[in-house]
Amino acid sequence: MRTSVAFKIMFITAAYCVFCACSTKGTDWYEDFLNQEPWEFSAFRDGSVEITENECPNGLEDIEGSWSFVGETKAANFEDVIRFHNNRFVELLKGFDLGLYKDGYLKGHYFCWENKNRIVFVIEEANPEDLFGNKSGDSFPCDILTGGMISNAPKSFLLMCYPDWDTGGSWMDFQYVKVEPCTPASKACLPGENVIICNDNGNMWLHQRFCPDKQKCEKGECVY
Repeated sequence: MRTSVAFKIMFITAAYCVFCACSTKGTDWYEDFLNQEPWEFSAFRDGSVEITENECPNGLEDIEGSWSFVGETKAANFEDVIRFHNNRFVELLKGFDLGLYKDGYLKGHYFCWENKNRIVFVIEEANPEDLFGNKSGDSFPCDILTGGMISNAPKSFLLMCYPDWDTGGSWMDFQYVKVEPCTPASKACLPGENVIICNDNGNMWLHQRFCPDKQKCEKGECVY
């Protein structure tokens, strides 16, 4: 299935939140996700596109783990964290979509098309359906550039995606930064920095922090 217009709008915009804790702890579907074997590729077809080979049957090592999407947004309180395991992914999304608050997840798999720098995402499950325009069965190709594509973020990658499958036309680019394990130092604020992202429990808790309005950072603490 093709991706919807709402999907395109959602992925054009995304942002940091002031503080968020995106927890999958204790949810059966997440445990199942971590315990799954790599998805087994077979011939793939979407409309006129037919793909018969997968260049990364076990996924891409460079993107294994948890990542946070960064960028500007028009959506209030938007959060997006994606976890890759083998060639599968689960993505947590929440925030306001056209004025309505939404909170849910996407599960799916990906495979490499033509080379290891072009991957195809396949959404197996959107819960709830139409989460920020995403539906079960949607698929789309992206070119991926790894190895610190974002300034001051050596562990990051860039996606250039083609929601309409026109890889010779225009694309939309999305940036992700690695979510590292939290330490006391990484959870503290630092003068002159906007946000610190870390993983609070080894799963997908996301801790982001910067000082609220009218506060400043002194010795790692936000104070008035």
